[in-house]
Amino acid sequence: MTGENIKSILNKKKLIFIVLLIIAAVVFSLLSAGRFLVVSDSFSKQQPTYIIILMGSLPDRTLGAYDLVKEMPDYHIYVVKSQMKGIELLQERGVFMSNFADLSAKALRDLGIPDANITVIDGEAASTRDEALLLRSYFGENLTERQLVIVTSKYHSKRAGWIFKNIFNETGRKIYVYATLYDTFDAEHWFKNREDIEKVIFEWIKLFHFLLWEKWVD
Repeated sequence: MTGENIKSILNKKKLIFIVLLIIAAVVFSLLSAGRFLVVSDSFSKQQPTYIIILMGSLPDRTLGAYDLVKEMPDYHIYVVKSQMKGIELLQERGVFMSNFADLSAKALRDLGIPDANITVIDGEAASTRDEALLLRSYFGENLTERQLVIVTSKYHSKRAGWIFKNIFNETGRKIYVYATLYDTFDAEHWFKNREDIEKVIFEWIKLFHFLLWEKWVD
């Protein structure tokens, strides 16, 4: 076997190794893409707490908040009204539809949460960032020593935490994220379900949007 043949074989082995390495990296990235999106912090349930239910997937987040406060002696729940595009067209025809925040508050009351422990904040939040900004404005200088716990869906938990910690950074307030257990998102096998695939793809796009733009504007 000549030197040229040996060199050719070695080059082919290197190429095969690089291809296998790339395939392994892609597979690892796909398997990790769903897990990366999910975070659920540990926090004391005995401390005075403000619970923030983020709008979007209403039933799972509302139930998650309900389960949390059952173990809390001192809490208050906040929900921000979200933007409902086209609702004015219905109102012009005499049809009035409840905002998602009002529906969440009603569900909490029906579950037994006292009305005095629920506040619906007016606004037209079109994004998680809008919710964070409206809440920071609402609390203003009156933000007490209570801890803030953000309740949201699993796939949304990482980005929600990043956004709220960024918006509330100057307040010095500790932000915790709670991913509701009622969310059916499968972080391990997301690529087997069409809805989970869509959630992962769009959530990663939104993560990059936050890192490249949202994080740097106020």
